Amino acid sequence: MLIHDFEPLRLANRPTCDREYALLHQSDGLVVHTKQMADALASPVPTFILGLFDYLTTATIPERLLTPQLLYAGTLTKASWLKTCMQQISVFGKRPRKWYRPCMG
Repeated sequence: MLIHDFEPLRLANRPTCDREYALLHQSDGLVVHTKQMADALASPVPTFILGLFDYLTTATIPERLLTPQLLYAGTLTKASWLKTCMQQISVFGKRPRKWYRPCMG
């Protein structure tokens, strides 16, 4: 199992995380970023520390034309700058509830 983010480690006030840890314990092995992550998971299954995921490939990557288009995909709650960004941008992700404006009626 390749672990990029693990919610029980990221979020302090989780009511329960039994499901996530049960899934870890069912895997044949884990691939994590750092020794600190491996130590925090304290999983009984074999754990391989890869370091930063580089996503390198030997596949041929098609040539692409550069455009001024800006794309953002990620945790939107950490990207409040998106609300005031003057550049046209395509955003991928669920809008955080606190960003919704109340209905004026």
